[in-house]
Parts: sequence; C-alpha cells; structure tokens
Amino acid sequence: MSTTTPAATSGSVAAARAFSAAGNFKLAAQHLNQVLAADPDNSEACEAWCDMLAKQKKFTDLEKFARAWIGRDGRNDMAHFNLFGSYVARQDRKNAAAALERHRELFPEMALRHRVMQGLIDANCPKDASSYDTAIALAEAAGSNQDALRLQSQAAFRRSSFTEAVRLGDQAWQAGYTQTSFASYMAMICFRSFRLAKSRHYARLALRAEPGHAVASELLVLTLLVCFPPFLLAHAGLLLLAQFNCTREFGAKVGSSAVLGAGLFVAALLALSSVQVSPVAITAILANVAFMVLYCAYAPYIGSIARFAHRGGASTIRLSNY
Repeated sequence: MSTTTPAATSGSVAAARAFSAAGNFKLAAQHLNQVLAADPDNSEACEAWCDMLAKQKKFTDLEKFARAWIGRDGRNDMAHFNLFGSYVARQDRKNAAAALERHRELFPEMALRHRVMQGLIDANCPKDASSYDTAIALAEAAGSNQDALRLQSQAAFRRSSFTEAVRLGDQAWQAGYTQTSFASYMAMICFRSFRLAKSRHYARLALRAEPGHAVASELLVLTLLVCFPPFLLAHAGLLLLAQFNCTREFGAKVGSSAVLGAGLFVAALLALSSVQVSPVAITAILANVAFMVLYCAYAPYIGSIARFAHRGGASTIRLSNY
C-alpha cells in the first residue's frame, strides 16, 4: 500500500511541471513516474505527462499514453481531449473528427468545448483549401490581420501556389505572427519552392526561438546539402530507414550497417552476374560502393552538419531523437 500523501503527490506534480516548463524533461519524467507508480490513475499526473509530451512534440507517444489512460479511466474528459489533441497536432482530420464525436457522446453537456474542438479541426486539419474560408472569415471579423494572412498563406499552400503562400506568409510575419511553428512552416514552403536562402532565414529564426527544433534543423541540413546530390541521396536513405522506428538514431546506427550489407550484396551480385566485365558493370559497382561509403561516413555526423549549417547560432542544434 502506498504511503504517499496527497500533499506530496501534488508537490511532485508541481515540480514536474516546473521542470517541464524549463525544458528539463528527464527530471520531469522522474517526478511523474514516482507519482504514477503509486497511482497510475492520478489525473493530475496524467495531465502533466500529456503536457510534457506535447511540449516535446511527441504526438505519437501522446496518442499512445492517452489511449492507455482512457483504457484505465474511460470517463475522464481530459484523457479524451488529449487523444483528440494528438490527432489535431498531426493534422489527422479523420481521427480527430472521430475523437470529437466520441467526446460528444460521452460528455454531451460540454457543448462549448465541442465548438472549440470543431474550430481546432477546421483551422488545423482542413480537407482542402476551401476549408480555410470559415477560419479566414472569423479572423477578419475579429480584426486579426496577422491570423487572416497566416491562414490565407496556408490555403495557398494547399492549392500548391507556393509563390502566393510565401508572399502571404511574409506579410503575416511582418504583421506580427512570429510563432516558432510558423517560422518552421515558412522554412518548409520556401524550401519546397526552392527559395533556399529564405528557407535558411526562417529556419534560423525558429532555432533562435527554440534551439534544437527538429524541422528547422532538418531544413538547414537540406538547404546545405541540396548542392551536393550524393550527400542529399545519403540523407534521403537515412530518413527512409529511420521510418522503421521514427528516430534518426536508428538510421545512423543500424542503417549504416544495413546499407553496407546491402551494398556489398549488390556489388557481389553485379560482379558474379557479369560474365564479361563490361564498363557498365564496373561503373555500377563503383557507384554502389561510393554510395555505401558516403552513407556510412555521413550518417553519424548529421548533427555536426546541422550545427555547421547554422554557423554559430543556437548551440544545441540537433535532430529529434539523435
């Protein structure tokens, strides 16, 4: 039987929230684990854990935790709301809408919250560019020019009108919409439209506000490597292999071995299948070996390349989970 007092529990959760706000997620997790070990259904600790995962942008982990929380306490409205939030953050409209409907069934008295949740879906998970119209009209009616410009930029991006999206995004930034997430969005659409200098500019703005921002770091690396196709190809291979467990660490450590093994197999196959050693076969083998070498040499140093790309900016630039 646990001897933890309510006061001690509240103190541990408060300490965890303070550490999380300061970016020390390891200590925050230690405090919350102590509380949840004694009482897995402690609502206050579960909410703090969800907040911590959201701050780290670990929305897949947030979904898993919220589902487990719902499995233990299916009538907890915050558990369902955090599950909904994990979908909205990833712009998963289908699952977000399903989570909203489930919330309506379980908590029909929360009509105001349901309207807010529907607004979050419409603003963050539009089906197409026209779905932004309502959100834009609301922003304009509220006199929020910066929000209207941001939404117009996102609608233009949905229509694949990158030039218009960048122009409206620049105006939104100048109007005062300077959130970190918007800076990383601007870096992304500038990269998609081959405005590499502007992409680096917005990525650096995001990194100054949030050192270690995964998307901004990634874009800095890509804008640097785009002029070196072999390294860009190696980077693409790293990202592809990393999808097996969604971390760059897997791609760097296990991926290098996988590429090396596969490359040696292909080289041996080409050599054995070439009855007469032709220039084409020799070229293919050399190209295969060159890719292996580039990949295995490049993958472990991706964090260093990101720091070089930033040229002395934030000192803690690194890719997520690397």
